[in-house]
Amino acid sequence: PSLLLDAYAVTVAQRAGDEGRDATRLLRAMRVLATLEGQAVPDQTIWNAADINKITWRAYDDLLQRTHLSVPLAAFESNRLKRLTSYPKRFLADVALACSLADLDAERLRNDPRAAGGYLESFVMQQLRPQVDALGGHASHLRTGAGEREVDAVVELGDHLFAFEVKHVARPKPEDAKQLAWLRDQWPERFRGGYVVHTGADVYPLGERLW
Repeated sequence: PSLLLDAYAVTVAQRAGDEGRDATRLLRAMRVLATLEGQAVPDQTIWNAADINKITWRAYDDLLQRTHLSVPLAAFESNRLKRLTSYPKRFLADVALACSLADLDAERLRNDPRAAGGYLESFVMQQLRPQVDALGGHASHLRTGAGEREVDAVVELGDHLFAFEVKHVARPKPEDAKQLAWLRDQWPERFRGGYVVHTGADVYPLGERLW
């Protein structure tokens, strides 16, 4: 499978050549994106790491989004909350491709739970995204500038709010839902449900309107 994914990534990069761009640089930018899976970072972080300039990165970013390979999650906007980051969270649409580009296999993910958590979050977001689209909703992530508050996904369906946290654990505790509880308390009239998505098999309550 890794050989197939690598070949697919190279084929995508060659698309840049068809548009008169450097396929090698695009592939390098894709590898950088893959290592940033689930992270909210400014564009400059990406173009610096990929050793390209701002104009080149914007062209690549546009290409990857037009081909539905890159699906960044926009930052949540609100006048009620202060110091929210405006950086999108970075995701590739195919988690297996992201792992391949980042040179991560199952063994390395088992040995690095923190990294595994980012790719687990990516997988969950890719399952959530088409459901939100089908319902005509909008998904975003919420993070304050210093990271005191962070919610992996906030889904707005009309005036209703639903929130999701992804935890790389098999048995979440109420503590794992504290950011969801905070968001619930900010909008008690809009908040309909908060969900901690985990690696276990059980569904159970973690607090008022929290599961």
